[in-house]
Amino acid sequence: MKTLWTCFVVAMSLLVAGVPQTGQNTLDERLAKLTKDDWRGAAALGDQLAGLPGHEGYEWLKKNWSKAPHVTTRQQFLKSFAFSSNVDALKVLDLGMKDSSTDVQGWSIIYLKGIAFEDYSLDFSKYAPWAKKNLEKSVADARNDSLEVYVQRLNTATGKELDSLLQLCEIDSIRQAKAQPRALSVVIKILGQQEISDVAQRALEGLLVLGKPDESFVRTRLLPLLKDERIRVKAAAIKALGDVKQPWALEELCSELKSVTSKSVELMGVMELAEAIASYRDQTKIPFLIAIIESHNGYETVYEVGHFGLGPLTDVRYEDSHDGAWWRTWWEKNKERFAENVRSLKIPDLPKSAGYKPTDKPELALADLDKAIKAGEVEKMDSIMLRLVMMRAVQGVPTLVAVMVADNTQDTLRPMGEAMSHLAGVQYEKSHDGPWWKSWWETNKGRYKDDAPTGALPQVKMGPKKPGNERVPGGADVDDIPTTNNFVGGDRDKRYIVSGPLPGSKMPEAGQKLFIVLPGGDGSADFHPFLKRVLRNSLGNDYLLVQLVARRWQMDTENWIVWPTAQIPVVGMKFKTEEFIEDVIADVKKKHKVDAKSVFICGWSSSGPGIYPYLLGKTKSVTGAFISMAIFNDGLIPQNEGDLNGFPIMIMHSPEDFIPIVQAEKAKDYFQRKGAKVLYQTYSGGHGWRGDIFGYFTTARNFLEGKK
Repeated sequence: MKTLWTCFVVAMSLLVAGVPQTGQNTLDERLAKLTKDDWRGAAALGDQLAGLPGHEGYEWLKKNWSKAPHVTTRQQFLKSFAFSSNVDALKVLDLGMKDSSTDVQGWSIIYLKGIAFEDYSLDFSKYAPWAKKNLEKSVADARNDSLEVYVQRLNTATGKELDSLLQLCEIDSIRQAKAQPRALSVVIKILGQQEISDVAQRALEGLLVLGKPDESFVRTRLLPLLKDERIRVKAAAIKALGDVKQPWALEELCSELKSVTSKSVELMGVMELAEAIASYRDQTKIPFLIAIIESHNGYETVYEVGHFGLGPLTDVRYEDSHDGAWWRTWWEKNKERFAENVRSLKIPDLPKSAGYKPTDKPELALADLDKAIKAGEVEKMDSIMLRLVMMRAVQGVPTLVAVMVADNTQDTLRPMGEAMSHLAGVQYEKSHDGPWWKSWWETNKGRYKDDAPTGALPQVKMGPKKPGNERVPGGADVDDIPTTNNFVGGDRDKRYIVSGPLPGSKMPEAGQKLFIVLPGGDGSADFHPFLKRVLRNSLGNDYLLVQLVARRWQMDTENWIVWPTAQIPVVGMKFKTEEFIEDVIADVKKKHKVDAKSVFICGWSSSGPGIYPYLLGKTKSVTGAFISMAIFNDGLIPQNEGDLNGFPIMIMHSPEDFIPIVQAEKAKDYFQRKGAKVLYQTYSGGHGWRGDIFGYFTTARNFLEGKK
């Protein structure tokens, strides 16, 4: 039975891949049929060749390399062998290095960085001596031998030379290598510097993985770094303590998590700490982690501790609703499934942290709504209604109806009418004005006897209305950066916020560079303090940070399109995201001297699907793009439009993201086929900005500006 099943799986895999099972002629025929755009076919053929026994795949490829006329075909062959265990993988990469196309050479150079620990794009002449020594080796042996030389060079290098070498210290390549204890000497050298460069900070984790420090090193050198205010340094120390797998180290991690989450300021290292604690697989820490969430109850703990800490220990998949109260209830229902030493534990009573956020309840939202109504804060009312919708708080229906009856303007009729479509099942219509809702109430008030026992609507009095779209959140560390609130042509639906230039900056001769941002999530102004930190820590003096603020056209929380486009419209939208971007850029140029050659756009998560189509449109004023953790669907972008020849796009994604990483890989391959210059990077930690955040933006800036 097992044999039959194996045969079935193999046959189906061949069928799906479209790969004939045998025959030299069949391979030749398939190569001849490949077109320039058929990268999937090239990848399938490459995978088959890489899977052939012995030297068969390489020998066929060497013989037929010149018969593969398309750059994309040869690139896919390189990828197939680079990610295989084929004995001739290095020889295939050598074919790429000797290819006549620099685009093909470029792919081999990228793959060789993590094997030779050299960037041959900087000095191509260094490749031939390395190849002479290593082409007959396996990838593993070549990597280990090259790493030994690399670590020797790191120990003698200083200053800019050291930073240049440290850029090659990529964690994914190092994880596959054998230990190099001398890497710890490099760690000591870095930590001894008065100022640690961004490059050096990013390299610390890889060097520690490579050096495999013992307990003494961790205690004396790394334990104090748990308190370091540089996230990259702190994260490296956390990871090292996670790798120690000793009870004392686990307790130190728990103590630091408790300390960090007790603060009201921006929490640093919560995800890394939770992940390291979970790596011990010690289920006695489940009640402690629940207590941490309870004591803070904000996003930093609900998501980061819930997903990265409790998720692996309990097998419970993260949901937004899994706050402290949820986890306490879960524990009481499920603790019996665990061993006696676990289920006998009680959730510790930790004091509420300075940043504690109470669990949202309908009564809290209604109290906030009452305050907003009396104060005339229309913008705040919108966000409160979203809270009611997310909680399905039908007890809010009488109040919403009362407000619409009393106010009878589009300020309340549209957003509250949309909220009622979710809470009362009444489809929103523009004709549903105050009198219409009053009539509706008389007909349906019997459904709400618990919330309006007498059948009368609550008495509401709207205060003098304050204009919406005015609030710009701040932060003590960035409040010195000049910031303006703007509306394109006075249209309050087309809002954008400009921050910069940084204090003390001088106007560049060519004008200021623009970094246009469409935030992920709800696209709101709440992201602006974070973006000002990006401006200060990653972009620098020559930039203006321009954030577009999403106009919420719908109250649908399950199918919410934050940045609608021509291909993904929503009911009631007045303009497309593509138009919004161009209108903002034009408006900024009226008010500021702008370097038109340096107008870059950035987005993540929900804004990715809004930016991708814009890049393919016929009209775009941006000169580069940085997109992270986003869905990509080539069926929802314009086809055969726009010029992307040499257009720089940086795409970044985490393998642990709930959005499959294949989405980012599809985007990379798609835009490369369109002629774009693509930088593709991965990071650890899942959805959201994780790890070396400012380092990622610095990398994006350098890439988009054309710097190495």
